[in-house]
Amino acid sequence: GDPMTVTDYDAAFGGLISGYPSALVDRGNDVDPSGMTPDFLTRVQIAPKAFITNGATWDAATRTLNVSVTADFQASTNSNYKLACVLTEDGVTGTGSGYNQSNAYSGGNNGVMGGYETLGNPVPAAQMVYDHVARAIAPSFSGFTNSFPATVAAGEQHTINFSFVLPTSWDENEIHIVGLLIDPTGKIDNAGKATITEAVSNGYVSGSNAGLFEANENQLDESVKVSPNPVDNETFLYFTIKNESSVSVSLSDLSGNTIASKQFNLTPGTWSQAIPMNQLTSGIYLIHINIEGDHKTIKIVKR
Repeated sequence: GDPMTVTDYDAAFGGLISGYPSALVDRGNDVDPSGMTPDFLTRVQIAPKAFITNGATWDAATRTLNVSVTADFQASTNSNYKLACVLTEDGVTGTGSGYNQSNAYSGGNNGVMGGYETLGNPVPAAQMVYDHVARAIAPSFSGFTNSFPATVAAGEQHTINFSFVLPTSWDENEIHIVGLLIDPTGKIDNAGKATITEAVSNGYVSGSNAGLFEANENQLDESVKVSPNPVDNETFLYFTIKNESSVSVSLSDLSGNTIASKQFNLTPGTWSQAIPMNQLTSGIYLIHINIEGDHKTIKIVKR
């Protein structure tokens, strides 16, 4: 399988196309990639309902990215429009067959495609560098329900907030934040794109909170668990290590403030660590575990 697949995104796009290779402009009609340019030029002549601006805060220690997506409306609309937030990454590489690129253009029978017609099928992973890789979409492919009030007038601004914890395998310098305005038919009315640095410079705007969205981190997902979650008084972190390892565990709030932390040197085996939470107020917290440089963050809900 493709290790870069975002399951929800992939499944939703699969329902919009007839096969591969295919292309969509703003989730419109399925077109051959060679037809993207005229489709795009037609699309950009249509005035959007709103302009989209992305703001952010970034905590490098906890790798928590808080995003604000603001729609500045240029025309009246209604609550059938929705906002969503996508994270993409450039410069993605990998080893193994999962990072090979299927190449329907090999041999030239399907036309010219930027030189891929001269390459084999598949193109080996060693030759591939992937840009615009979708890493996450929040809250879903269809967007955040109740993003806007029943009626929206031109000149109004509305903001939705999203939070992400970025795996250490992602390069935050290559991440782009893409805010989407989705129309009632499911098509993209408009979008805004910014790097993390650009979004931080734009400033974070408080709005309705869509929640915290966790990304898959392959190395530790299978071995690290938290239970119970949600928790009233005390939860337990369970994890397995294969070799003698230095392990650190910490608890923080969404602002990145460390509430408690502990370090261990552990032998191979399955371990558990109690995390008292009875003194904390209700809300969302983050448990961080680092095993010899492999890092995972888990959302925990205190009732």
